[in-house]
Amino acid sequence: LLGGIEGESSTLALLNATKDSSRDVRDCAAAALIGRDSPAVHSELLRIFVAVEAGELEMTTIPLERHFQTVSPAEGSAAEERLYDYVRERLTANEWQTASRAISVCKGLNDHHLAPLLIEAMSTWLSRKSAGLQAARVLGELERELTNRSGLKLGQKPARWRTWWRSVKTDQAQLPSDSASKTRTRASFFGLKPNTDRVIFVLDGSGSMDSVFANTDSKSATQRSTRFTEATAQLVSCLEELGEETRFDVIIFNSKIRRFRGELVLAKENTLKALKAWIQRKPPGGGTNLRDGVMNAINRPGNADHKADTIIVLCDGETLQGPGWVAPFIRSFNEKVRISCSAVQLGGQSDGALEAICEHTNGDYIEIRDRR
Repeated sequence: LLGGIEGESSTLALLNATKDSSRDVRDCAAAALIGRDSPAVHSELLRIFVAVEAGELEMTTIPLERHFQTVSPAEGSAAEERLYDYVRERLTANEWQTASRAISVCKGLNDHHLAPLLIEAMSTWLSRKSAGLQAARVLGELERELTNRSGLKLGQKPARWRTWWRSVKTDQAQLPSDSASKTRTRASFFGLKPNTDRVIFVLDGSGSMDSVFANTDSKSATQRSTRFTEATAQLVSCLEELGEETRFDVIIFNSKIRRFRGELVLAKENTLKALKAWIQRKPPGGGTNLRDGVMNAINRPGNADHKADTIIVLCDGETLQGPGWVAPFIRSFNEKVRISCSAVQLGGQSDGALEAICEHTNGDYIEIRDRR
């Protein structure tokens, strides 16, 4: 109720409630503060981020990041300085989750303050990627932030971004000709373009996936293609484009949960060949047990650099459990692991579960309708 009331009194009450002993109260109060352009609110949300990172507080911060994506602290204010310090100290943190959060909340900062930090952070994370560490998710987020700020697509090339930044500082309108925009091709799954090299695909293997896939926009669909065959063909193609250094696993869910490997494995040619053979032995059938498929993907063991940072879900219809389980489940796990879940609704009728998964993990949602 207080969230719908503007004014200093309601803001003060909500700020006090973020320190309540009940996590439910804290979460609700912090969520109600999103979008309030108040120095006190900016400072309190940053305090929450720091406390959660230090393990001193249990709260859900991923939705709160939207505050700094929609409201900017006043330029030159103490709140802006605190936000800048928060981002600067974390862009090159050892844990990719910390750097990812810093990128998420940096949108309100001035380009002249932030752009050099983003460029140098890209260099750091490229070095970590070369050393075999988990870095693709952060690199993709850095690239997207620089692209949004510049209007240019210069890829993950710090030298070219530095050239752009020098041109900005000297008021040059264009980059030198040898720095013309060239971008790397990004892997795609039904239009989703994941920034990752640690991914789990969670595919609907229920009986309805045996329906004919009749979307004429698909490049690989034929008159005999089913939703399942189209999904698995695009999955393999996406992995081929992501490259052999990508680690992945596949879960097919229906009334049961079936795992390809049970751990992340490299997308080598022989592994993808084995994946195709495994899929052929798993024809569609049974119900749509989405919840257990997603839970199994998230609760996957492994060391820090061999855990997925991205989950891609495909489902074609109403699920056995509906959407009610999504918010409490994600709240229980996703603060530290920071997995991004994107989803494709392929034909059928959504019950809201896929949209909820994407909403609560800052993932992308795509809906593809059958065309008959």
